[in-house]
Amino acid sequence: MRVQFSIPAYRSIVHTKTALCLGDFLLEAKVGKKWDIGVFMPDNPDVDWAQNMIFKRAMDMKFDVCLMMGSDNYASGKDLVRMIETLTNAAEWPEKSIHWLGKHAAIAAPCEHRGGGLNVGARSEEGKRKALEAIAEGEIFEAEKIGFGIVAFRLHWYREYWPRGPWLRSRFHFGDGLNEMERESQDYTHCEQVQELGGVVLADPRVVAGHEIGMRKGV
Repeated sequence: MRVQFSIPAYRSIVHTKTALCLGDFLLEAKVGKKWDIGVFMPDNPDVDWAQNMIFKRAMDMKFDVCLMMGSDNYASGKDLVRMIETLTNAAEWPEKSIHWLGKHAAIAAPCEHRGGGLNVGARSEEGKRKALEAIAEGEIFEAEKIGFGIVAFRLHWYREYWPRGPWLRSRFHFGDGLNEMERESQDYTHCEQVQELGGVVLADPRVVAGHEIGMRKGV
């Protein structure tokens, strides 16, 4: 399997734990699994731009999977390998989820927002409740909205629609007042685009995902 490991380096800064995570992943994936691993870290303060550059390069270089991690997120190499295997070969899916097969486009790890709270959203209170229950039980589930601090894309699914998208683009909602503006993040809008095309974004709460909230240590 060919996997691109990517980090959008925010103003040339990558957290030390994120850099160590890369080394751990290489040991597990390249040495342990004999996967072909590429590494790409574009440097740009515009996160949307950097993430789309990552995605485009993975498609152009014909990788099977694009693993992307925020510059201050981290997880163990074993967790990341298991997450990718879950995405690519339906390993350890719940029995009730056979309808995901062929539609599974991406998988992401629930983790804490920089502002607090989990990066998992839903369109209804019932959806939020089900997501929180699945997270508590450590069960893979279909996410309506999830942040991409740690995410893997199954590029075979995306090639059917390439290059029309789905892309990673923030959406801005403007009110009547001068300062009334709300931003919908590029990861949430990406989930929406995938679902509009009949695809599924999975969440893997088994990944112990870290987020160095409010900290930026360069390496």
